[in-house]
Formats: sequence, C-alpha cells, structure tokens
Amino acid sequence: MEFVADSSTLIIMAKAEILSEALGVHRFWIPQVVADECLAKESLDSKAIGAWIEDGRIRICPVGNPDAAARLKKDFKIHREEAEALQSAIENRRPMAVDDYRTIKACKILDVRFATAVHFLIALRESGRLDLERARIRLEMLARIGRYSDRIVQDAANRMQGG
Repeated sequence: MEFVADSSTLIIMAKAEILSEALGVHRFWIPQVVADECLAKESLDSKAIGAWIEDGRIRICPVGNPDAAARLKKDFKIHREEAEALQSAIENRRPMAVDDYRTIKACKILDVRFATAVHFLIALRESGRLDLERARIRLEMLARIGRYSDRIVQDAANRMQGG
C-alpha cells in the first residue's frame, strides 16, 4: 500500500527500527517540506531516511494546491509539513501515515484514512515480518519515543499477541 507520511511518523518509525521493515511492504510519499524536516538534524534516523529517499523507497511528491494546504494548516492548527502531507494525501487519494493528534483529527473529519506508527508495528507483527519478541522490543521503543497513552500501548501489546 502507498501512504503519504508526515515527518514525525517517519522519524518515530526510524528511531523504533520499524521503518525499514515497513518499507519492505509499503511505499511512502512525502512532500519536500517533510523531507526537509526529516533531514534537518544530523542523526542516525535522519541519515537512514535520507538514504531511503535517495534509493527511491521514500519518494517526494509535489503538493498540487499549496493554497489548500495553507487553509488546512490554519483551519486545523497544524504545522506546515503536516498540512502539506495531508493535502497530498487528499490530492492523491492515499492514506496518511501520521501520529500528530490534530492531524489525525483532521483526517477523521475529512475522511482520510490513516495509520500511526503503532498500526504499522501491529501489521508487521501480524504479517510475520516481526516475531513477537522483536515486536515487543519495538513497542517499548515506540512507547518511549512516541508519547502514546498507556491504553494504546497495552492494546497494541494485546493485538500483537493475538488478543
């Protein structure tokens, strides 16, 4: 499946060491502003994302209507990179990879399908791409990095165990 991603989700997934596995299953598209934010820091996750952009596993997509993205930014009080990613998802009829609360709320209002980093982890476990132990370790990493509620983390743990 193809997703338009925002920077926070790509960075969270890279830090939790699940982006590489997700790229084996999905294609991610990002606006240039998202790429710029992902590559702004000198970190291992930034370098990994840069390499995946270079080799085409993460692709840059233009935003056809920047004015509409600016309206999304204003209306939903989200950052520019999230607004451009959301606008690109709308324009290209793709679901969005997103972890930002306000952008998730915008997706729900605008009827844009979405997945969070936790959703990707659960899917990797359910597909057998991650064994249970590795999935648990990645979930612990996501819990530290991603500011997920205890309820979300517990639900993910239960789902990964088949519950």
